[in-house]
Amino acid sequence: MLLYLKKTLWVFFACLMAGFLAFSAFAMQDFLLVLALAAVLAAAFFLAARRLAACSRPQALKWPLRAGYALFFVALCVFGLLALPSPHSDLAAVYGAIPDVLDNFTLDGAYADYFVYYYNNIALLLLFSGLYALAGVFGFEFAGNASMGLAVVFSAAVLACTVVLLCKLVAQAAGRGGRPLEALALLLCALCLPFYFYTPVFYTDAFAMFFLVAEAWLLFRFSRSGRLAAAAACGAVAGLGVLMKGTLAVPVVALAISICFMGSLAVKKRLAGLAALAGAFALAVAVPAWLVLHSGLADFSRYDALGLPVQTWMCMSVHGGGAYCQDCVDYARSFPTMAARTQAMQARLAGFYQSYSLPEYLRFSARKTATVWCDGSYEALLYLKWPQQANTFNALFTGSCRGFWVWCNAYLVMLYGLNLAGVLASFRQKEWDIRFFLRLSVFGLFLYFFLMEAAARRALMVLPALLLGAASALWHLASKDKARTGQPGRAA
Repeated sequence: MLLYLKKTLWVFFACLMAGFLAFSAFAMQDFLLVLALAAVLAAAFFLAARRLAACSRPQALKWPLRAGYALFFVALCVFGLLALPSPHSDLAAVYGAIPDVLDNFTLDGAYADYFVYYYNNIALLLLFSGLYALAGVFGFEFAGNASMGLAVVFSAAVLACTVVLLCKLVAQAAGRGGRPLEALALLLCALCLPFYFYTPVFYTDAFAMFFLVAEAWLLFRFSRSGRLAAAAACGAVAGLGVLMKGTLAVPVVALAISICFMGSLAVKKRLAGLAALAGAFALAVAVPAWLVLHSGLADFSRYDALGLPVQTWMCMSVHGGGAYCQDCVDYARSFPTMAARTQAMQARLAGFYQSYSLPEYLRFSARKTATVWCDGSYEALLYLKWPQQANTFNALFTGSCRGFWVWCNAYLVMLYGLNLAGVLASFRQKEWDIRFFLRLSVFGLFLYFFLMEAAARRALMVLPALLLGAASALWHLASKDKARTGQPGRAA
């Protein structure tokens, strides 16, 4: 039964990847150029995979890999510091409220109201406030935008750790001797420009990738060892991730489903793992939330007057382009209490849905899907157009950025194509592996965007899932080619 359900999921995921490729053909500019570059990139990575699969001394890659990780971190720092844009929108509020936290741990400045109705960004505010408070111990004083370099370096460290953990996960999942595959995964990540673009845009969308990869790593450890500590740690990371980015609730569901599908573990062990996961998740969400609520950081007594119901973002999902809509926010705020706002937004949501015929809704959903899943830069190029200080480097991002768009979109098309090839190749696989969780997370996020506000930057969190799937597919193809030519490679 579980095998049948898993294969059904694989069919849905294969259709999803094929659908994204089809949407890309209509949504991406210069698609023929994008497709040609994607084919060249796929061929180049396949040749690299073949060369690595033929490596007779994988231990020799130990120090080159360490050097590669270090260079990747340095490259992220250099790019972030040179391309540093001015913070705007939500990031401007988070960064602008740091002095309030450092001074008296009370949000009483210009952004006091913001964190009452957008309390989801309090976790990011506290993270950066803690970073600058720690730096202050060593004499580093917060000086507004002039101090953003520290946040950029921290962001680079988080993204570098994400890539290290992802590459290690690929190698561990491949079994013994997975270091060549780790090198292939690092190469894929190193040429993936969104990592660089989001280093100076240190918002929750970029940090969400770390939580997804950390959850995958801990889930993999539980699948191998059956230790409840790994499941509990996974639940705790998932809980902290949800506090950082609400969209990370989608992988939490995928975690629970994944544990149920671990056929290698006894049923009792799986049930115990689910209990440990759920308990740790609940504590990781409830305890910090309770502490913040009673800390005096924000005046939550004003929530009834300022708060926005979840239906506000649900209305955005079926209004305009399906992305953030200020009109929905203004309409909700025109009502005096939370109860009145909730009732009004429920009625508006029902009205939006009733205004569509089925063909109209399908066309609208197709446009929204193309907007979210067919932007290889994940909107980052839009944020890099306002540099703090103009220089020759960041001048590259103030124009049309056509070259960057083409590269990013070609990379995304290649990832979709390789993930499609990978899922087709895994239909006969009976054993559970970490790709089940990651594919389920991608599929779950796709469904989530039908219900909530959608934006390309929100899809960034599953980029590591696509990279791991692409690395696994390349390794499978390279190993199969080596076996066919009589030079056995290492199995993925």
